[in-house]
Amino acid sequence: IRDGLFDLSVRAVRECFEVLLERVGGKDNLWVGLVTFDSAVHLHLIANVRQPSMHVISDLESPFLPRPNGYFGKYQDVEHILDSIFESIPDYFASRTIDGCTKLTSPCAFGSAISIAQLIIKDYGGYIHAFLSSMPSHGPGKILARDMKIKNTERENQLLRPNGSIYTNLANVLLQSKISLNLFVCANTYVDMATIGSLSTVTG
Repeated sequence: IRDGLFDLSVRAVRECFEVLLERVGGKDNLWVGLVTFDSAVHLHLIANVRQPSMHVISDLESPFLPRPNGYFGKYQDVEHILDSIFESIPDYFASRTIDGCTKLTSPCAFGSAISIAQLIIKDYGGYIHAFLSSMPSHGPGKILARDMKIKNTERENQLLRPNGSIYTNLANVLLQSKISLNLFVCANTYVDMATIGSLSTVTG
């Protein structure tokens, strides 16, 4: 948020909609949903509502959908709701603290967010566009720090291999649901791309 990545991501998503609308032939053919996350996962209720609302999932070990529907809808029906969300969520996260942590150091529940996004669109397939600015550090998918002392040694190639199988397994779940994931990472600290990159390389 401090570096402007959040605002940039929101603008990028909006521009992505414009490109997708041209590709699919109009608002009636594009279905969308929105999930945000910090130490919890936030499901945005956008379909068949007059104003946006948000369900916060803090039980990261057993991700679920509080409602069977409402998190996914035709763009032409939910465009005004999405516009309202995009206007409000930067301020929401800018003022949010997590377990005493500031917004700049709050935990990152990336793995659980992807699992819940899969639940939303598993019956449809499609694309997940994921934006990440820090190392996944909370809940399932938490990545432990690597031993960087092996850099510039004969064991350095271990740093280029996934650190565990959780993201490869999650990618296979996405693949079974005919879901591809596009991953956009912009961080000012180390992020283990060899591990989380499996989400994109496996799903294509």
